[in-house]
Amino acid sequence: DDSVTSQHLTTTRHAGMASPSMHLAAATIVGLLVGTAAECPGEGDSVRDWLVGGCGDGSEVRSSAEADGSVTYTLTNGVATLALTHNATTRTLSTTAIRVAGGPTQLIATPAPEASLWVNGVPVQVGGLPGQVDGAQLALFSAVRSGLPATAGGYRWIPGTRGSNPNAAWPPKGARVEFDHTLKCSSVDAAGSDSELVVVTVPYEQYDGTSGFTKRVVVTHNCSGRPLTIQNITMAYFALAGGDGYVEFQSDTEASLTKSVHLADGTRCKVEVPYAPGNEGFVGLAAGPGGYRSYLLALIVHSTPSWDPGALGGVDRYARETARFRRLVTPQIEQMVVYVQGICVGGTKVYPADGNDETVGYWCYDDEGTRGMELLIDQAKEMEADMVVWGQNMNSSWRSMIGPEFNSQANLSWFSGLVARAHNTSSTQHSVEMGVYQLLLNARSASALNQAAPADAIALPGHWFDAMNPATLQPDQNGGKAACKGGPSCASLCAGTAFYQRMKTSMLDFWRLAKLSAIDQDGSRYMPCANASHAHHHGDADAMRVQFEEVTSLFREYLAVPGGFHGDVSVPQVAFVTSASQNFLEAGQAKVPGGYNEQVWSLPRWDWIDLQRVLIIRGVNDLVNVQRYYPVPWSMPYHNVQHNAADPVHWMPCYGHQTNATLTPLEQHLPELEWALSQTFGTGIMAQLRSQYLYDGPESKAVLQRWIRWARRYQGILSQDFVTLSLTTSCVNETQPTMRCSLDPSIGVDAIIHHGSPAIRSDFAERAMVMVWNPSERTFNGSLAAPLYYAGLTRAAGVNTVGVSREGGAPVRVALLPGTDSVDLVLKLGPRELTWIVITA
Repeated sequence: DDSVTSQHLTTTRHAGMASPSMHLAAATIVGLLVGTAAECPGEGDSVRDWLVGGCGDGSEVRSSAEADGSVTYTLTNGVATLALTHNATTRTLSTTAIRVAGGPTQLIATPAPEASLWVNGVPVQVGGLPGQVDGAQLALFSAVRSGLPATAGGYRWIPGTRGSNPNAAWPPKGARVEFDHTLKCSSVDAAGSDSELVVVTVPYEQYDGTSGFTKRVVVTHNCSGRPLTIQNITMAYFALAGGDGYVEFQSDTEASLTKSVHLADGTRCKVEVPYAPGNEGFVGLAAGPGGYRSYLLALIVHSTPSWDPGALGGVDRYARETARFRRLVTPQIEQMVVYVQGICVGGTKVYPADGNDETVGYWCYDDEGTRGMELLIDQAKEMEADMVVWGQNMNSSWRSMIGPEFNSQANLSWFSGLVARAHNTSSTQHSVEMGVYQLLLNARSASALNQAAPADAIALPGHWFDAMNPATLQPDQNGGKAACKGGPSCASLCAGTAFYQRMKTSMLDFWRLAKLSAIDQDGSRYMPCANASHAHHHGDADAMRVQFEEVTSLFREYLAVPGGFHGDVSVPQVAFVTSASQNFLEAGQAKVPGGYNEQVWSLPRWDWIDLQRVLIIRGVNDLVNVQRYYPVPWSMPYHNVQHNAADPVHWMPCYGHQTNATLTPLEQHLPELEWALSQTFGTGIMAQLRSQYLYDGPESKAVLQRWIRWARRYQGILSQDFVTLSLTTSCVNETQPTMRCSLDPSIGVDAIIHHGSPAIRSDFAERAMVMVWNPSERTFNGSLAAPLYYAGLTRAAGVNTVGVSREGGAPVRVALLPGTDSVDLVLKLGPRELTWIVITA
């Protein structure tokens, strides 16, 4: 909430506001910070390193007077520092210093604007040096408010939910400061007296124990002339010395990107901007409180300008700095769940059922489908999985198999009975959460009848409910498709329509009444829309903003729904949300696909298993391990194609429940089960077990049960960042049926190590876990040096020996290697064998 009250605030106002268009000589203030707290050390001091020893103070805002009458405001927590200076000569506020422990002492090359925007078509520069935004009116610094707590994304979250960090604070601990910049209404064609002002507020937050900050832009006014149109906001400018990578930008919105620009005075800046003019805006902003509120932008400060390519995909220092911010500011990502994606087996491509396994419709509603659902729910309860989420129907429709959009009372009653079966805890039964897949906007046409569109939608002018391409003024051709005939993936629903609002209401009603607590939200990306007839926006000028706000609002409402399940203690009080786009900062999303092409899971079993392991290990720098999920075609295929040995260049269509990609019959593919589970559970990645059943005999049941219990036992250490010790598997043609991986045992094995410093996470005993896979057909004999610096097990901390336990055996004391903070692990792995090792203090 960015509304401001006077309670517990310290407000400083700056009188004598100069004319917004005055261009005064700049008294540039760029230098080291004044009066800051003692700074934590960077890498090398394992006792006090903030990423190992937990060094750092509570975040606070300080002010200090400069010799020329300027004032510097400093946010600092011992880890990172951000300073903004009110220049007494120019009467503007600019970021003048930013740094992180262990990094360069000064990253700002010259002051730059705090933001810029168009108001009624007039460019406005917020802070910075006069004249840096060509032709812009200048908003001058007028007030500062401090003493505010951090709020971060402000969505519903309960620490400890589903195995997440029980000691994480929510909202995260930190400090907040708000800076007001003002200009006269008359300068933006809004008339009014000299006392009528446009106020651009830029709130900053800093979070304890991280090198990250957040900011947003809030616009209010008391102009009597007319409402304001806000467009083309640039959220941040940084003129950085030494490389743009030192400051990383992150946001939820799909409407923004990071790029470089040159200001009017020649200053080169890294900026965060809309994709296209008009894609971030507000039409008709009325006078009064509330105002326009932009999306939240994260600024993560790094000690180096980029990732280390030698890290082989595992985390390096740069990635750890990002991960610490994400774990503390979006703590819901650390939920550790056993997730079953249920696939129904009823019907053909259309209703009714025919009882034939070879004609698969993937529908749930008939008797055949219902019996299959009951079987999977019962097996999930027996295996003590966390949830069953009913997935997407891939047969000529991208709708949910349950279709939560518009529901009859009969459908609600039918599905509520299945949810009650899953939640039942009588006779010591395990409760399993229930959820559904939902295709929301992108690739979901409101004119496609098989996607629950109104019967007359295809005849409506411009298809009305679909996003209208601003260039063609036709329904958006998703993926460049020239024709839009109402099929799935053709166009995209616009969230600024009455149809979307009705669908949203129906979905949330279904959630509340059926007691759902998980959503697999696909298609939450959105498109520019020029259709000004849509009920909730004004054409492309503010369509992207409206759709971003609608998606964020829906996700936040999802999160809150289980809190209303009074008396049902078997369901966590906050929902579990996955999505194909990233909505972590403001919408509480838990997981996102880990980065892959869907065709991977149409490859033969061992081929996709090896490629998936490479993708998981290689891609961890892009996302924290626990943010990611990967499909596993357990007992159902992903797509209805498979590899064709007779024609290996082309995919072969297939029907039914079994392909050469699925792991079925499960009893005949026990080694594949072991590997598929070990490389997802063992890396902290969520496995999306795509299933019509979870086991088909005693041995497959035992394998799954053992790995689920293993994942529960070690979920704390498995959730932590991992370093790649060895990645010798390499693959080519990764998205083609001709994909092949090289498996050379003479080079080595694939291995990672998770680190869990006790100063960072004290709620589990394991300080490190090593996972090792030998994917070749030959025995591997060798050793690995396991680094323990980020586990806090170092000689500087008084550690000389550590406990090493292999596959759950009794720990053996092993000395650190001479002169290092590593331990040597001797390995012997037979063909296609894997192992795991736990290290304790």
